[in-house]
Amino acid sequence: SMYSNFGSTSTTRAEVAQNALAGAVTTYTSRIKFGFEDFPSDPMRPSCPQGSCCANPVTSQPASYNYSRINNNIQCGDTRGPGCQATGTDSPSNAALAKARDYYSTLNPPTTDDVYVLLVTSSDPSCGSDSHDTTCASALAAASDLGKMNVRIIVLSVDYQPKHNACLSQIPLYGFLGLSPSVQSVYPTTSPSDLGVALTEIFDAIARNACNLSFLPQIPPNTDFSVYIGQDTVSRM
Repeated sequence: SMYSNFGSTSTTRAEVAQNALAGAVTTYTSRIKFGFEDFPSDPMRPSCPQGSCCANPVTSQPASYNYSRINNNIQCGDTRGPGCQATGTDSPSNAALAKARDYYSTLNPPTTDDVYVLLVTSSDPSCGSDSHDTTCASALAAASDLGKMNVRIIVLSVDYQPKHNACLSQIPLYGFLGLSPSVQSVYPTTSPSDLGVALTEIFDAIARNACNLSFLPQIPPNTDFSVYIGQDTVSRM
């Protein structure tokens, strides 16, 4: 459905989302570590059993200043990644959430950063070989596992207004609920401008939330400072 036109425009949902994401990632690359994963994966891949619906693994690990690599992934131009897959009837975001869970569960040591999964989609999880209840249960189970690892899930719904009881609306509620008060769990967008506004709101709130001090320490005189973003040292200019 991402290759359907966005509303009454002549531009596909995918193209609108790709352009908006690429711009937002470039803007916030110094303040947020971005990674990338896409779905669905090619059903002809050996790692995707015949008759099932799969997602690709995390092809770009979250890092600062990696907007070029991420944008190449988003725009389907990165020869090191899987590229964008051909259109199909399946939207296995349940498999994508499971891949994100697998990625974070194998980090050693676990990250100390605030972690978010931004799920960009235009439909509920689906796979032609499974029922809606099966794909939804799979998505909620993966989201619950992510929540236990303190991963926050935000849904950016592209040209689709999910009902409050839809599977897509339920997914973020199974993640870690420690979202900034100014961040919604589901962002339904009905126009390209909605999408850009939503991304700015999400990323701005995440960046601000990461820079809040819970207390003001007393700094001894003549102290040498080291500044970190997560576990990365910020070099002096």
